[in-house]
Amino acid sequence: MASRRSSGVALGGGLCEAGRYEEAIQVLRAYLEVLRRTEGSPVASGLTEDILRVQNNILLCHSRLGRPCLDAEREIYAKRAQLERLGPTHESTLLSANNLAYALLKTKEPHDRAEADALLLESSALAEQKHGRDSEIFLMLRWTYAESLFRFNSDASVENLVEAEGVLEEIAEKWQRPMDYGKSRTHPQTAQV
Repeated sequence: MASRRSSGVALGGGLCEAGRYEEAIQVLRAYLEVLRRTEGSPVASGLTEDILRVQNNILLCHSRLGRPCLDAEREIYAKRAQLERLGPTHESTLLSANNLAYALLKTKEPHDRAEADALLLESSALAEQKHGRDSEIFLMLRWTYAESLFRFNSDASVENLVEAEGVLEEIAEKWQRPMDYGKSRTHPQTAQV
């Protein structure tokens, strides 16, 4: 079953990275059904986590197609936070929080932006506490928060822009530090920041 798990995720992930989102969704949904049928079996330890990971990948494809699924993002975040093996400070849970916040921001509704900001600030604090200020998950959450201040905020004030600039400068500085990221030795997303 482990090799089947790997191949299903690898194929779906490869299609997603190649921009073939509809095909990736089909592959991942088929794989999800295999996982669900296996869930009750004795070999299914950790399977709920795998199911959430595949569901998250499906949502990523939908998001890239411009079809965010807020209810599903909320459900995955809540389930990951409740899982004993994960909990609210696990990287997967924090990544789900980031995904949910981004989906909320894309609605461009003020109340959704406020919810996203609150979630990002809370999750950033958890990530900093558990993983540190230099962790990739902390930096990702802060980046999304900075985007909420200027990119998704049609009423951005000067204070919002100054805060966003400060956050982005902090992230860029940390991602430019030498790390083990191949030949460039800087984080691959440094140029995007």
